[in-house]
Amino acid sequence: VHLALGKAYLLAGDKQKGAATLKALLEESHDAEMLNNAAYELGDAGLELPLAESSTRKALEKLTEESNSWTLDEDVQTLRTKTREIAATWDTLGWILFHEGKLEEAQSYLQAGWQGELNLATGKHLGDLQVARGNKAAAITTYELAIASDPGYNALGVRTEPSAAHKALQSKVDAMHAGGVKSSMASVGLRLQELRKVQLGPSNGRSGNAEYRMLLKGGKAVKAEPTGDKTVAGADEMVAKANFASFFPVGSEMALVKVGYVNCHQAVCELMLQ
Repeated sequence: VHLALGKAYLLAGDKQKGAATLKALLEESHDAEMLNNAAYELGDAGLELPLAESSTRKALEKLTEESNSWTLDEDVQTLRTKTREIAATWDTLGWILFHEGKLEEAQSYLQAGWQGELNLATGKHLGDLQVARGNKAAAITTYELAIASDPGYNALGVRTEPSAAHKALQSKVDAMHAGGVKSSMASVGLRLQELRKVQLGPSNGRSGNAEYRMLLKGGKAVKAEPTGDKTVAGADEMVAKANFASFFPVGSEMALVKVGYVNCHQAVCELMLQ
């Protein structure tokens, strides 16, 4: 209720009451998700930034401790939900650091947040940082990928009206195009697929595909196992050698859980993450 009230004050333009309500919530909460959500609202509004930063770091400490207890024997869907929460919290910290002018440190967190959650908000945040650092070409590419990640339909497959955030980001892209900034992507859809793909190396005669769940830490898969009876020969060894560094901020001790398909075809093996 306090979170909703604080957001409502900010939306109504009453920054003083909004900041006071969210500040009180951060000072009394010990829940990682609540700490992240309240800190994000403050950071997005550019208010109480030191408190927002310290609260988000506190949330990440809690999530790091929890994630390091994971073994893959737990419910995988629960761990995947927690992994998405971690990516969202990295994005929050990066966005707060951006507002504090700590652009270099923000880069690592916003990049990991975007890689972990390819959506409109994380792409917009990373793109804004790239603009601030003078790389408009990279920014327009990120913006276009963020727009493409927004499905434009609901859970029933019915086409929906683009959100206000979607329209605002599209207007920003249109203005950049009008100003002469161009994206180098040949296909936005293919590029989004590439961001979900991890190269595993030559197939060496292997063929087939199977779904695997993976426990990641330090940019590597410390455990990989099939989700069902179907397997690909040597998949666990290939996944163990793969590079997952882009899913983590620099120096993170967090653990993540990912699920994806190992696919060996023609001359290569690839992992397509869900």
